[in-house]
Amino acid sequence: MRRATLALLALATGLVAGAPERGDPAARLSTSDNALEYWDLLARFDDGHWLFARVLVTNEGPGDRTAVAVGHLIRPNGETVEFRNGRLDGRWSIQPDGRELRIGSSQLDLRPPARTLAHDNHRRGIDIRVRFESGGPGRPSAGERPDYHVDLLDLAVPVEGTIQLAGMAAPLSIHGRGTLTHTWMDRSEPDLVLRRIDFTSVDSGNAVYLLDVRAPGGEKTHWLLVERAGRVFYEASDVGIDVDDRPGSPERGYPIPARLRVRGAAVSGSIALGRSLLEHDPLGDLPQPFRFLLSFAMRPKRVWTESSYTLQLDATPDRPALELSGHGIASLTYLNPLSSMTK
Repeated sequence: MRRATLALLALATGLVAGAPERGDPAARLSTSDNALEYWDLLARFDDGHWLFARVLVTNEGPGDRTAVAVGHLIRPNGETVEFRNGRLDGRWSIQPDGRELRIGSSQLDLRPPARTLAHDNHRRGIDIRVRFESGGPGRPSAGERPDYHVDLLDLAVPVEGTIQLAGMAAPLSIHGRGTLTHTWMDRSEPDLVLRRIDFTSVDSGNAVYLLDVRAPGGEKTHWLLVERAGRVFYEASDVGIDVDDRPGSPERGYPIPARLRVRGAAVSGSIALGRSLLEHDPLGDLPQPFRFLLSFAMRPKRVWTESSYTLQLDATPDRPALELSGHGIASLTYLNPLSSMTK
């Protein structure tokens, strides 16, 4: 009854005018009991800083529309600065257009031409502000399953900002490149995903993004996108991804691959996963009792690694053969441990 009343109220006030178009970064705010959506930001800065952040809204657990913002700033010396905020429905805010969220001292503004993430917890001495240069609407992933949606909003775009931490006399200006994605679903994510791998390049010039999603039953979906000068140069969802294990890698748990080998009708290459930058338990971001209740359905883990890629694109009537290479970040998300039966 409560959901029906809320839905009718939203319709009456004009807040529900149809779902945003694909590529629009606006929040979907589904009323499904298990709905979840999140925005992931990844950036590498020229001075050696790294930033990984996620802002999410979920209906799972008690109540509706719990919002969480969590991020990790990795300093050049390897020190990790974590920031997080979590709020129940009614204790965080979102603008009517769905493109600006404020969760405690964390704010995400998704409006172009510069999407921004800010966290200004002065009590802890943390003030982080970054701006992602945006080219406008994002691009929906190709070949995706109908109940799991990913939009690539910005790929390897210029990022700038400032950092001020406890003990610093003045803010530090930072510059680099980063990628922003938006994912949403109406079903519980552990029912849809066992492991997800995102790779994004972080160089200027050619921009590469790879998405590899494996369902609990073993089904796979892939998407490879290459951009040059802001335009799509190559895109395919029928590529194959072979995972090479690291020597001595366990068959169960949360293995980190050594390499992803890409093969397709007009493309070949590989992504080498190097040094691990961060390992993180996403359940730790959620307040109790959400953490306890969701732990029955999943035991997640996230890992980010420095990575590099090489791609060979065959010649076609529209373009010559091309070889690409560069650096990037690989993000591995396990919703549950991998077993030998699903490897």
